[in-house]
Order: sequence, then structure tokens, then C-alpha cells
Amino acid sequence: MISLRDSSKPEWCGGSEERSSSAEACESAYVYYELDGVIVYAPCVHDAEAGVCKADDAAALACTDPEFCEAREAMVSLRDLDEPEWCNTSEERSSSAGACESAYVYYEVDGGITLYAPCVHDAEAGVCGVGYAYSTEC
Repeated sequence: MISLRDSSKPEWCGGSEERSSSAEACESAYVYYELDGVIVYAPCVHDAEAGVCKADDAAALACTDPEFCEAREAMVSLRDLDEPEWCNTSEERSSSAGACESAYVYYEVDGGITLYAPCVHDAEAGVCGVGYAYSTEC
């Protein structure tokens, strides 16, 4: 994940034509900002219909989840595979809630903090995505 706020010219999710036109470029980035005196992290999400990349404020996080930290020991770390993957990389995870939700990813945010997030399955959309709302330090 790329922190758009840490670049030499800090940007927001919608700050580039590339992210506005490409879901892959958009959804590989995140932003952080202050909300009610707390720094929160929000993934960028692509809205293909509107042709924009925007922060998913509903998925902004600033939490720690000890239950997930324990559970992840028995889960597959997708970023540690020989060829690192993200939750949505595999067709199998997109079509199977069990395969999807047995995996997690980690990514670094500002200040070198590593956050861990479970993969979450959306059966209606047929996707396996990063559960940014559940990201935590372990």
C-alpha cells in the first residue's frame, strides 16, 4: 500500500488521473488524516461509474483487535508468499468465503507502523477484499 500523504508532494486519493481511471492504481493507496483528534487511515476506493478515486471514510481505522492478532497465527499471510499477493489476487478467494477469510495481509503506514488486516469475502459482489476496517497493529 502506498501512503499518498507521505510523498514529497502529499496527495489525496483523487489527486491523480491515473488513480481516477485505474481501480488497481487507486486501490493500492491510502491516506491518513485527523478525525476527532485521532489519526485515522482510510483506503482509497475506485468508483468506476463516476471515474473517481476517493477515500473510503467508512473504512477509516484507528483500532487494535487482539482477537484477530491471535487468529492470524493460523491464517495464511498472503504478503509472505513466494510471490506476494493481495486478497483480491486469487480467483479461488474471490469465489470462496472459506479460502478468502483464512488469509490476511499486512502493509506499512506512516512512521513505519505495520498494520495487519484480514481478507473479507463479499459473496454478492464475488470478491475477496482487504478488511481495512479491521486493520490493527499486532
